[in-house]
Amino acid sequence: METLEPGISFATAAQQELWFAQQLNPAMSNNISGYLDIAADIQIDHLLDAVSQAFRESPSLAVNFRPDGSSLLQLERELGDWQPTFRDLSGLADPEARAHELMESVLLEPFDLRREALFKAIVIRISPRRVFVCAVFHHIVIDGAGVAIIAARVVEIYNNRIEGSVPAAVAYATPRDIAQVDRDYRESDRFEGDKNFWSNYIDDSVEPIRIAGTPDAAQVFRVRTSLDTSVNLLVAIDDAARSVGVSISEFVAASIDVALYRISGNGRFYTQLSVSNRLGRIKGTPSLLSNVVPVQVEVEGNTGFGEFAQSVSAEMSQVLRHRSYRIADIRRDARMTTDMDSFGPVVNIMPFCGSVPVGDGEAELRGLSIGPTGELSVTFNFDYSLNRGAQVQVDGDVSLFGPADIELLARTILAVLSGVVADPGVRVGEVEILDDRERRRVLEVWNDTAVAVAEATIVE
Repeated sequence: METLEPGISFATAAQQELWFAQQLNPAMSNNISGYLDIAADIQIDHLLDAVSQAFRESPSLAVNFRPDGSSLLQLERELGDWQPTFRDLSGLADPEARAHELMESVLLEPFDLRREALFKAIVIRISPRRVFVCAVFHHIVIDGAGVAIIAARVVEIYNNRIEGSVPAAVAYATPRDIAQVDRDYRESDRFEGDKNFWSNYIDDSVEPIRIAGTPDAAQVFRVRTSLDTSVNLLVAIDDAARSVGVSISEFVAASIDVALYRISGNGRFYTQLSVSNRLGRIKGTPSLLSNVVPVQVEVEGNTGFGEFAQSVSAEMSQVLRHRSYRIADIRRDARMTTDMDSFGPVVNIMPFCGSVPVGDGEAELRGLSIGPTGELSVTFNFDYSLNRGAQVQVDGDVSLFGPADIELLARTILAVLSGVVADPGVRVGEVEILDDRERRRVLEVWNDTAVAVAEATIVE
């Protein structure tokens, strides 16, 4: 292995994928973001210091990238006098709406991977007891789990500061540590075993699922909708999942599969399951470690949902044993294009977006954008404590979908969840999902093959 100077390390395979994607489309915002929604009496100076410390102590964030022959290098950089920005919008007529506009505008700004800091942070006062802490990163330095780690660290440092105590030190892995773990895997027998698994698993006769929509020219980056569930529904999902012997994540993934099947009429397709891939000594480091892996879905309308959920659980368990093998390698081995939609919609189950105590109130991580998602992605955010409701978030490519398309898909997923929770044994072709107006839209617009959809009423 080539020896590099101190402060320089090789990029991981995941980072090389993001670099390549950015070079293909330099204007594309390959960013990932989230914001802490804090309801408390906040001391702004302490909060700004907490954000600064949390970012500065994360070595994977303080890097730039440079190609070197056939390699891509990470170069450690100084952060100088970097500090989060503070904006007080509390005097405006609708400060929350203005805050969301501001955060969205920052999310859309591309980063220069070679020269500038690859993250931004804004602290926004909404009212005397409401503050947002928005963080935006280029996806090449962090994934969704890493954003959650940073957010939790901000809260920890802030709570320590207002109590007059010193935050416990963290021991994050360095970029060189992470690159070494990546290289060790790629030179291991496990890598070869994973390669063989995926070569045998991928079936090129399975057609990508496609859902037609109506683009909205007013949207500039992506179209998104987020629908909240009640805590009662989340508790019922947990109960129903236990009753059929699967986890919440597997139950929700199966429900999303049923929604896609009912909308498209396609009973055999792939989804792309987002996986954290956080293993061993680098597990708790805020960095880019995630991957997506194809999961083959086969569903028939007369199958009971519980039986189908068990089959999805078995399929997910099988592929997760080989989750370290990069999606770009899977596509290359299958002689597919680099199209990120080759295996269909991305499904992301994120069980860490609950509330945490901060000062005399609480904070919750919201609005997490998972970076470039291709044509379509579905994210389900929930808190393992089951103390709060969950959120279904659907993102779509603006060249393919409009807001009505994305909202309809989100409502369909929620309707499927409500239906299968009420009766986990219901046949998947009989789950009540649509009212008359929405059924016509599925038949006339989304489903080019005009596959019949069962009589149904959406569950509000």
